[in-house]
Amino acid sequence: MTITGNVSSRTFDAERAGIPMAPVNIQPVALLTDDAVWPCGLVLGKDADEKYLPYAALTEQIGTGDGTEKAFTGQVGPVEPGSASATAGSITLEDDGCGNLAGTGGSGSINYQTGMVTVSFTAAPANAAEVELAYSPDPVAVLDTEIDTSVMDTANVVVFGPVKKSLLKVGVTAQTAATTAIICRLRWQHIHAV
Repeated sequence: MTITGNVSSRTFDAERAGIPMAPVNIQPVALLTDDAVWPCGLVLGKDADEKYLPYAALTEQIGTGDGTEKAFTGQVGPVEPGSASATAGSITLEDDGCGNLAGTGGSGSINYQTGMVTVSFTAAPANAAEVELAYSPDPVAVLDTEIDTSVMDTANVVVFGPVKKSLLKVGVTAQTAATTAIICRLRWQHIHAV
């Protein structure tokens, strides 16, 4: 008896971020879609819902002032160390890169892996004042092939192993090459640019 089958196939060409014949872990993941074409090699972060999104600076609301409450807790996706700042009105608390938020008018902490944020202000933010966290998501993956997010909400991404450095990029519309700092952060995720 002869059994013939094709479990899967993968082509290797210049349009894939993963390195051919290398131990690369490529996984299908859910995307935070935006009706755009994302290029091969796009550096990705994750949001609090575990959806992958292009690596870029983000601002998310983590609370709303009521004139009496001074402490706020919120959660975003994984955060790049040293990139965060929490604001309420004119008060800004800066990330020191070690998980602490500090500044005149308050303090707080951030867990870079989980995105859990706590802040306490010395004076309560005004009624209806937004308490926001501006941050860069930690780069955690690289898009393996170009994807049109207007028709697909999942894609294959490299989460471990070597990727083509020449294809790494940041930004969907205004693309730039990944900086040395971003490449170093990817290395912490065991994604190596070669």
